[in-house]
Amino acid sequence: AGALQLLNHALIVGGTLSNSAGSINANGLGVTISGLTTLSGGAYQTGAASQNFSGGLTVSGGALNASTGTISTGVLAISAGSFNGSSGPINAASVSLTGGSLTGSSTTLNDSGAWTGTSALFVANGGTVVLTGANQRINGSTTFNNLSKTVTSADTLTFQAGATQTITGSLTLQGSATSRPPAASGASTRKAAARSLSPTSRTATT
Repeated sequence: AGALQLLNHALIVGGTLSNSAGSINANGLGVTISGLTTLSGGAYQTGAASQNFSGGLTVSGGALNASTGTISTGVLAISAGSFNGSSGPINAASVSLTGGSLTGSSTTLNDSGAWTGTSALFVANGGTVVLTGANQRINGSTTFNNLSKTVTSADTLTFQAGATQTITGSLTLQGSATSRPPAASGASTRKAAARSLSPTSRTATT
């Protein structure tokens, strides 16, 4: 297996990118991949510059090692291997964890779609998962550090029936003027049901 390290110039790929062995080192430079990026082995090292996987990022082996730069993944799907977040923000169109592990950013992981955590290990890394989409759903059971959702118009956040969401830090829900916020408690677990959000925020802290 070989190694690819960027020098002097950013990498822009109009199609897909796959790595099954060896290593890719962004070396502090920006990367933009328009098609699906698949990591099934080897390693991908980011840096201080942004990494834009606009066609989605699938991790089925190997390791993606983040740094201080922003990572935008499109749909983030992890079935094996690891995504090792650092201090750089992570932006995802949805998150699906069916195996392997995801270490979140120590600052923010922004998710605009569904969050599905089944058998994968999620390490919150002291950061905050921010739900930024409309009518989102959390499937499976996950332990978060901080979980936050703020909306400006009527919206619903749905938790899968029978699953348990554990927040070890703060839970913040703030929404539209049409309904009251759901009750929240410190170090809470939340089960089932759709929650309507209103403009008065509720923050629960352990």
